[in-house]
Amino acid sequence: GLARPVDAGRAEHAIVSEEVRQKLDQIVLRLSETRRMSVTGLLENICRHHIAMYEDDIEQWRKL
Repeated sequence: GLARPVDAGRAEHAIVSEEVRQKLDQIVLRLSETRRMSVTGLLENICRHHIAMYEDDIEQWRKL
């Protein structure tokens, strides 16, 4: 899968709305029952998955 540890020394900040943060917190709480997960790790995985899924579209948009 796409799950990879995040190098906290090289991590960047991301600003999300309070509503999104609360939803992410709920997801992490559910996931933490079965595996160690943080909001940072979840966001990393969501972004990696999104980039992989839309890689071709992103390349097309870049060429516009």
